[in-house]
Amino acid sequence: MRALLLLALAALLSLLFAASPAGAHGMRTAYLEIVEGAPGVAVATFRSTVADPLASPRFPGGCAVTPAEDASSPYTRSFVLQCDGPLAGRELGVDGLGPILSEAVVRVALHSGEGASAILTPERPDLTIHGRRSALATLGAYVELGVVHIAEGPDHLLFLLALVLYLRRARAIFAAETAFTVSHTLSYSATALGLVRVSSAAAEACIALSLVLLAGEVARRREAPPRAITGAASALIFGLVHGLGFAGGLSEIGVPDGAAAVALAGFAVGVELGQVAFLIVALLAVHGLSRLVEPARLGLAGGYAIGAAGAFWLTQRLWLCFA
Repeated sequence: MRALLLLALAALLSLLFAASPAGAHGMRTAYLEIVEGAPGVAVATFRSTVADPLASPRFPGGCAVTPAEDASSPYTRSFVLQCDGPLAGRELGVDGLGPILSEAVVRVALHSGEGASAILTPERPDLTIHGRRSALATLGAYVELGVVHIAEGPDHLLFLLALVLYLRRARAIFAAETAFTVSHTLSYSATALGLVRVSSAAAEACIALSLVLLAGEVARRREAPPRAITGAASALIFGLVHGLGFAGGLSEIGVPDGAAAVALAGFAVGVELGQVAFLIVALLAVHGLSRLVEPARLGLAGGYAIGAAGAFWLTQRLWLCFA
């Protein structure tokens, strides 16, 4: 297991400082920012992590909208708004969410110095601009985003499943999950705040590599599961890599000015809730299957399946590193 950890750390160090910036990991998010320079006059920027011809911003009524040139990204559009009065109290939204883009983060900076932010979904695609959002509302919005991110990350979920098959015992599994949470929270917070910049393709390749390495350990036949400290140590190292993937999504959607700590804490809580919920379901499922299949055979089958998925993603993502 020590060789596995050293190999993982070497992979992280060799790929960490590649040239391109971090990108989204499993997040299909739109981002709408509106800055009111004078009462009723604003500049709007709408961008997304993937191309989506269906999603588009819906600006407040009573505003003349003029498209503006923006060559910063193929997924970015800019607009100039000329409204018949201040933006405060008006309603805006993002149409077309759901089929491709799963949510939209909206941030509005008013001329008065106040602001508003919200995470819009297909079920709640509208925002009324009432001024500065409470810390509790911001916390709740980012908790939701963290849960959604976990649900939409199959490679992350497979890593958690591999931990269940590898460690087998609930106490050891949740100790590893705690270490995993601590390390990925540190790495995604540092990256989302701009303290660290890494290659998106390299981070995604390292995540796939973590699956391959852990799947190899799962598939090995052994009389008893490894010690809890061994599982926690491996999860601590691999969590740094997975956190870089989380950071890509947060870098794209941003965190509210003056509420970065609240937003990051909310996202961490959402990720933790999603992880714990998945681990409980996975533990129950593996416990049920172990009554029908010998644990060693179950680990062998699960290790090969997870390893195959990780190897496919690793090949695909390494190609992007050098394309």
